Amino acid sequence: MFSSQRLLSEPVRVRWAGFESDTLRLQQSGWSISAWQDVMRDGMQLMLKHDGAQMQAVSQLITWPYREYAMRHTNMSFRELPPIHFHLIGKSITYHIHGEVDYSNFNPIDATPQFINREVRKLEDLVHFAPALVRTKEIILPEESVPELMERILKLQQPGREAELKRQLQADREGQIAGTHPRQKFHAQILSIAA
Repeated sequence: MFSSQRLLSEPVRVRWAGFESDTLRLQQSGWSISAWQDVMRDGMQLMLKHDGAQMQAVSQLITWPYREYAMRHTNMSFRELPPIHFHLIGKSITYHIHGEVDYSNFNPIDATPQFINREVRKLEDLVHFAPALVRTKEIILPEESVPELMERILKLQQPGREAELKRQLQADREGQIAGTHPRQKFHAQILSIAA
């Protein structure tokens, strides 16, 4: 039903009191962006934070065409995507709301456009924004050291743990595990330098 190749995080226009930008330019300018992407109810809301400027912002909750966007055969024009309007922005935002606000529904996103080749199997696969990039420490080693260190790491691995991890990862890929949070935790990337 849906193409396996999709563009995630296509820039979305954002507006506030006459100012206009887009999600990619905001991220490039130092804003951290979190999104609530409710595919089931076609809702989207963004939260922004800029540590250097000590500013925060919350957008209005808008209707977002997740299914329409995923089924299209050609890219919608950037201007056809609905803009997101921010109604709260400042150094400190305080809510006075009756009832609970569930901030756990907001997840960090990566606003850099990227193509993915993954079949849509569950509603969560239709999100517009990609999850935030995994930031890890880079460990740079001479190439001849990598096999020896990998062997030591594999010896430290718990017996039977590898089979269980593979089973969980396969179930996650097949959509058997609910939720949109990544189950893997990355600690570092090992980079080798060829001699």
